[in-house]
Amino acid sequence: MARFEDSLVQSPFSKILIAELHVETLEAGGPLAACGLAILNPPYTLHDELKTLLPPLSKLLARGKTGRWRLDWLKGP
Repeated sequence: MARFEDSLVQSPFSKILIAELHVETLEAGGPLAACGLAILNPPYTLHDELKTLLPPLSKLLARGKTGRWRLDWLKGP
């Protein structure tokens, strides 16, 4: 994942937001346990909206107590 994010940082985009949702711990060969988006030049309200939505969504969709989320700016605000 670090190489992917490093390549995004080197891109010409001035704002890059990463949003991830994990519903289970990751296991090699296991079922899909997480998803994520790299959002280039997101609308200015999206960060705050995702910050409100991701915590309850991760709790609702979690399998057991493994739900978590991530919201980080790689570049920008």
